[in-house]
Amino acid sequence: MNSFLPTVYRIETECDLAEARESCRKVRFFLDQLGFPEEESSRWELVLVEAANNAVKYASVEGSRLPITIEASCIENKLEIRIIDHTHGFEYPAKASLADPYDETGRGIFIIQTIVDRSEYFMGKSSNCLVLSKTYPKRIRQELDRGSEADQELGKQLFQTEETLAAMAEELSSCYESLTAIFRFSSELNVTRDTASFAEGLLKHLIQITDSDWYRFRLYDPDEALLIILSDHETNSNQAPLPFPRTDEDDLVKSLEIDSTRLRQDIWFDVDKPIHEEDSLFRSVREQSGIVHPFFMNETLIGVLTVGKNQSENVFTAAQINILHTFSDFLTIHILNTRFQEEKVRSHVVSRELEIATNIQRSLLPRQLPELSGFSISGSCTNAHQVGGDFFDMIPCSNHSALLVIADVMGKGIPAALFAAILRALIRAMPQISDSPGKLMSWVNNMIFDDLSKVEMFITAQFVFVDTRSNYLVASNAGHCPLLAACANGGNLNRITSEDMPLGIMRNLEYEQTRMELNDCRKILLYTDGLPEAQNPEGEFFSEKRLQEWLLLPTLEESDAMALGKKLIETIKQFQREAMNADDQTFLLLLREN
Repeated sequence: MNSFLPTVYRIETECDLAEARESCRKVRFFLDQLGFPEEESSRWELVLVEAANNAVKYASVEGSRLPITIEASCIENKLEIRIIDHTHGFEYPAKASLADPYDETGRGIFIIQTIVDRSEYFMGKSSNCLVLSKTYPKRIRQELDRGSEADQELGKQLFQTEETLAAMAEELSSCYESLTAIFRFSSELNVTRDTASFAEGLLKHLIQITDSDWYRFRLYDPDEALLIILSDHETNSNQAPLPFPRTDEDDLVKSLEIDSTRLRQDIWFDVDKPIHEEDSLFRSVREQSGIVHPFFMNETLIGVLTVGKNQSENVFTAAQINILHTFSDFLTIHILNTRFQEEKVRSHVVSRELEIATNIQRSLLPRQLPELSGFSISGSCTNAHQVGGDFFDMIPCSNHSALLVIADVMGKGIPAALFAAILRALIRAMPQISDSPGKLMSWVNNMIFDDLSKVEMFITAQFVFVDTRSNYLVASNAGHCPLLAACANGGNLNRITSEDMPLGIMRNLEYEQTRMELNDCRKILLYTDGLPEAQNPEGEFFSEKRLQEWLLLPTLEESDAMALGKKLIETIKQFQREAMNADDQTFLLLLREN
């Protein structure tokens, strides 16, 4: 395995089947990060689900109130996973046989022993431990190493920003200090113009959370082609700017900071891969480890951040790296905001500001919608102006369930885009309650209330949890347009709405949620008010009634969701004719597959 990746993972989960399976999914994500092939990760997830199901199913009364612990460690080419339960224990067979096909039980241990190399069950007075391990031959290990390197090489600008912001928000939600810092600093984005002070405050907080010893942040000056130190935790370090190579052939200095920006990827260093003594990062302390992280907005280099620890054995955890990336994203937003404000004051030209704000908004939208068993999906967001406050998201919970999100932030421009980014991060911070949209919406409202009320803004939103295996959906609405669901026979249409207030209007609201059985439901539409409020040259609105009639058209029954979404856009354009959009038009559309 790649020696710079975290190789130990531990998680505790409630003694509940759904919670245990979600924890198994997180362990699989840990294996994916290490570079395990998808087929191998899937096998381990199956093993863990079988073991976790037993730990829940046979837990004692007292044990059901205690957590189940899963510990995974990968050393060299050996993977070992321990599952600690609180059952009464049982006699674990040395070699399990396959149960009768008609028997409902007895297959779990057979599956486990078939997939892993070694499995042992140790019984204790208050808990038991199932130890599973598998050793991989050198050839497979080399393939895993190449997979990890390929993942790093794909480390990729905006995609990485989106993915890390989403995945790491989950870790931040468990750390009150870091989440509070993000909100506090995000509230200063439109207030302070001193980027150096903003960066210093943010990065000092970062090294405390990540248990680091030092940092250095360089800002890129495109006019002079220099990487200039904007903030440095070590005042006695080399403060000279770094000349940035204008071409790939240039090799002006030996520098990990330059290398990371040219390769557009994180670079790790430790005692086995030390910093070159000609590098400006070189320090007298040899036993050190760290990471160099460049950050971009689209194709534009913003800067490079280095964070280090003075002891090489104190490697960064996956959660700490995720927090580093998230803080870098917020710092990038502040730098861009400051630059464009200064440009506006100097030249009174706002086109560049709007262009970047548009990029920020686009970065919130999924590059590719996940698959949902039984349904095809399409989404669209068309802004009335260059920057708007609409956005949608789809967060997979399993291959048969997902959380759908659509929202409209009051206002336009960078403030709306930033609050949309914060909202998106918050929603992804609590995957454990994705199946309870009302509870999730209440939590999000409380977390974002202070920031919205300070600037007198609010957000309308709709959260919808869809489970295609159990054939139902649960929806919660914060002052947003109703959800429309059309049946396959074309005659019935369900309209789900509520009178709950938008986010940011009142603290401590309990949002309602409505459950609907999917049954023969054919089409599901989530949308913003830009669709029914689209106007033609005579000033007539498209209206929700026309939207419902369109959704019930039998001629649409054979289309896939992508084609159906295009037909919806064309229908509204034909209605508007030459009239311009007065508001953003955004929707998420689900179509049951034939």
